[in-house]
Amino acid sequence: MFHIVPQVPHQERSVILQLRNYQQECVDIISGLNRGSYLVQMATGLGKTVTFANIPRNGRMLIISHREELVRQPLKYFDCETSVEMSKHHSDKNSEVVSASVQSLVRRLDRFSPYEFDII
Repeated sequence: MFHIVPQVPHQERSVILQLRNYQQECVDIISGLNRGSYLVQMATGLGKTVTFANIPRNGRMLIISHREELVRQPLKYFDCETSVEMSKHHSDKNSEVVSASVQSLVRRLDRFSPYEFDII
């Protein structure tokens, strides 16, 4: 069982989630691989957000979404500092997880080093 504390503005609540077998299998496989580039594909509704929130990070994570509600949605699953890069919002360099809209990110690529994120 995984205990995940959301970082939504100063709310004190926990989300306890039991990963489905295929989600846990994905986390285990990714965790056991050497550093490199990998692609995980899951159909709509299978829990991509919960799955990647449980992949151990060795650096910063960038989440890219195409709609505003999808930019904010995943942040509640992380137990670390998060921030948003979208519209008038600019991410914090200290945030371990940055969730961005693709529309804002393409105009702000110069704000980020190509090596800044461990997981995208």
